[in-house]
Amino acid sequence: MPQSLANFLDVVAGIAIAVYFLAFLAIVLWRWFPPSTSFPTQFRLQTLLLSFVVVWSSLAAFGLLGIMVAAVLLLIGVLVRHAASLSGVIVFVLCALVFGMCLFSLLLPAVRFAQETTRSEICRYNLKQIAFALHSYHSSGGCFPPAYIAGPDGKPMHSWRVLILPHIGEQALYNKYDFAEPWDGPNNSKLAAPMPALFRCPGSEDENTTDYVAVVGPETAWPGAKPATMDDIHDGTRQTIMLVEVANSSINWMEPKDVSFDQVRRTIDPASTPGVSHRHTLGYNYFYHDRPAINVGFADGHVDILPLDISPENLASLLTRDGGEEIGDIRSMWPHFTNRLHWSRIISLIVLALSYAILLFRPRSKSDA
Repeated sequence: MPQSLANFLDVVAGIAIAVYFLAFLAIVLWRWFPPSTSFPTQFRLQTLLLSFVVVWSSLAAFGLLGIMVAAVLLLIGVLVRHAASLSGVIVFVLCALVFGMCLFSLLLPAVRFAQETTRSEICRYNLKQIAFALHSYHSSGGCFPPAYIAGPDGKPMHSWRVLILPHIGEQALYNKYDFAEPWDGPNNSKLAAPMPALFRCPGSEDENTTDYVAVVGPETAWPGAKPATMDDIHDGTRQTIMLVEVANSSINWMEPKDVSFDQVRRTIDPASTPGVSHRHTLGYNYFYHDRPAINVGFADGHVDILPLDISPENLASLLTRDGGEEIGDIRSMWPHFTNRLHWSRIISLIVLALSYAILLFRPRSKSDA
């Protein structure tokens, strides 16, 4: 199932659940407070302010889902304060939960699929398939593809991404490509769209620019117009990066353009100059800030993640093919990361709990009886 369809089903699931709760709320209010009777709650300033704080803190804590959370909490609050007996409130709450879980179970497969096929997982899959294609090219030709094929003037004319098309199941597209003209020539420019899906991270904003590039330089596994072989990678194929991720690169997938070793080795996610950049995070914890990371492909075909705060020295040692560094376990190069508490979420939850407790348990007035 395509990621776009999974995302669409995820949105449909959320909308359906929200509509269910709103419909359930309307039915319950109509049942408890029919139009022929007056609504027992007087919307005094205190009630309005507390209700506003509940909605605001719920939005701050849970995002758009907070609207549904606040609606359910306020509904339960109304029933608790105005129900004739506690047993009636308990029955209502249990019924709401049971019907909600039943509806959610019908939509759970789509939601679960959308969660499992995350952007990072698909991005890693794309990188792995491209790495396999590079190895297939090496097996058939005795070397990796060059970073580019130069034209008569010595300037880059064709990209390595075009050269591996037959190895990613795009033989028909490869046959249409004309190596006698530049990549943006009259014939080849017609092939720019649609771009092969493997060259695009699912989080990309442009469907015709690649997110996966080579790191080009005499020190790397991509010397330039000269192809490299497995034997040229003296540092070990498992410790040498071949492919990196560049978010919103603006590089046409056929364009013989990548990033240079000097651009990448300084830092990940640079503020101004082109370089390796991210769309992903390491893990997830509601109470802590996410740790940004990038996906990278290595010369042996495996894909790993690198944190943005890896040191320039360690990053450079992973990019070079003959630096002589003893790297060992790549994860040992990661700097120690101190989880930063997500104080805005924590404070929002505290405010939500306090405001809701005050709204629920404040002394009853005669109108609440």
